[in-house]
Amino acid sequence: MNILNTSIAGKTFLITRSTDQISEIRDLLEPKGAKILIQPAIAITQREVSGNAADFANFNSIIFSSSNGVHCFFGQNLNCNSEYEKTIFNLSRSGRLKIIAVGPGTAKALAEYGLTAEIPETYCAEGILELLKKDPVRGNRFLLVRGSRGRDFLLSELIRLGGEPKEWVVYESKDVESADPDIVQALENGEIDGITITSSAIARSAVRLFGKALNRTALFSISPRTSETLSQAGYPPAGEAEEATLPSLIELMKRYFTTAKS
Repeated sequence: MNILNTSIAGKTFLITRSTDQISEIRDLLEPKGAKILIQPAIAITQREVSGNAADFANFNSIIFSSSNGVHCFFGQNLNCNSEYEKTIFNLSRSGRLKIIAVGPGTAKALAEYGLTAEIPETYCAEGILELLKKDPVRGNRFLLVRGSRGRDFLLSELIRLGGEPKEWVVYESKDVESADPDIVQALENGEIDGITITSSAIARSAVRLFGKALNRTALFSISPRTSETLSQAGYPPAGEAEEATLPSLIELMKRYFTTAKS
């Protein structure tokens, strides 16, 4: 396909994901002729968690809520990451341990470690809960692998239903303190056609970093919760992805600019 025929060719987009997550969305946009600017709104740092691979045999399910969680979980500086992989792989292959990913991106990250995950129909904590409820929850043990600013919904619901969840917080998510002045100026000048907003944490940080300058561009939200966060802050998105995935977000952006041309 000729990139000049795509609706986002020549458009300038600001990517606000953490530094280690920029490449995936950039690789989806640049081949379509889009220009990419980068200003991470959050920073991800790995947190060390003391754990024994043998403990995984005590759980019925292990749940990963993000690709960041996957990589930090298996990349911990504990000299046991290979043991984690081997133990979880053997337990899952034998049917003693279910591996659940919040969505396709997280499942893809797990596949890098040789692991196959189940994915809920809707890519959110509520979707994970519905998937887990297909089997008895009461009396079962769940390991929730998450970040420092993850929601408590799944933990509290599993407890309410009689489950025995345990959390491992494997990374810290922190707001970036300030934005590149050149990015702020470009935004204020109306030189940025759109901003990708891929989590509620990013939404809150972007509002703090850019404020009213966000009115000068189109905000593209990846999920209902992200849209809600933006709207509550006074910056409703131009559109929301049909699924909470990056390819779906890109399709939203293409539709938006196709409509704008017509």
